[in-house]
Amino acid sequence: MKPGIDDPGALGGEMDQPEQDAGGQLPVIRIIAEAFLFPFVCWRALFTTLRWPVVATVAAYTMAQLFYVYDMPGLMLLGILLLGAGFVYLAVACHRYVLMGAEAVHEIGRLRWSWRETRFLGWVLAIWFLACFAGFLVPALIFTIWSSLLSTEQESAIWAVILIGLLGFGVAAFVFGRMALLLPATALDRRENIGWAFDRSAGNAWRMAVVAGVLPMLLSELPGLMYWMGDGFAVIVLLGLVTVLFWIVEIVALSLSYRELADEPEATPENEGPLEQAT
Repeated sequence: MKPGIDDPGALGGEMDQPEQDAGGQLPVIRIIAEAFLFPFVCWRALFTTLRWPVVATVAAYTMAQLFYVYDMPGLMLLGILLLGAGFVYLAVACHRYVLMGAEAVHEIGRLRWSWRETRFLGWVLAIWFLACFAGFLVPALIFTIWSSLLSTEQESAIWAVILIGLLGFGVAAFVFGRMALLLPATALDRRENIGWAFDRSAGNAWRMAVVAGVLPMLLSELPGLMYWMGDGFAVIVLLGLVTVLFWIVEIVALSLSYRELADEPEATPENEGPLEQAT
């Protein structure tokens, strides 16, 4: 059986591949649980197969944070651009590692930018824009109608704004979830479209919203709890490591969702990823 990383014994322990329920429902809890286990089950991959995407992303995050702390807006923009590029490398590498194994990552181990990364970035921006537009448009229409028809006290109006804001996030997460399968598909060099993504996520729209929208939102808030430690260089590097690990969890969760919903062939010793090989 072809190993998922350079050292096949590094996976240690067992991890079951998530299976769809009889009704075709995405097993969200199991997928999220296995995504959180990934850094532990495949921990050596973070230092071997995935080391350069991880290092590049942490370095870019550290640079962006340092430029922000020391109030360097011009350089901070550069740091954000580098962080975006690092995220693309990391996401593509993780998707390919989880779904195809280490051999599919070695070719991008030197951080060479290709049309694969360009297409991936394009879909990230397009999906993000469409989700944000829908998340803004629907609540804006509701708020406009509500404010023109009703006259309420200021306190109730504040609660209405909060509820409408939550509705906007729900709409954005729903739209993002319906299209999110395009990201792992693009990482695997598949040329799919929005219609394909909507078709594959049909019946699991809100489950995909949880995996691709709610989970990243919640995890993005957790590193902020570390700011009480100060803004020194060591703290910023640690914050970058934690943030990147959470990004990996999110990416792996989306990869496992793709494996469940996309019309991929059955896993074989030639194309299976490391999570299958751990069983």
